[in-house]
Amino acid sequence: MDFRYIASVRREDYGNNIDTIVEDGADLILTIGFGLSDETARAARQYPDRHFAIMDYAFSPGNGCPVDIEDCCTDEGGRSNVTSIVFKEEQPAFRALT
Repeated sequence: MDFRYIASVRREDYGNNIDTIVEDGADLILTIGFGLSDETARAARQYPDRHFAIMDYAFSPGNGCPVDIEDCCTDEGGRSNVTSIVFKEEQPAFRALT
């Protein structure tokens, strides 16, 4: 398995960096943070044959997809090739104590 990491210096780099990773042939593109949500959504629409995961952000109705649906990560919601990875903030401290 190959892995490639690109760090964006400026917000303006987000879209170009995602496109670069896709054009290099990546099957899965992982983005991190709500700042990348718009570009992740754009890329997911532009590259429906690729899989995307965004950490610390969850697309929800009215927040990245149509307001009149129940689940964004479906064909109906337009994000069927995107998975959101969101952690419960209270759990890391709990796990450290057990």
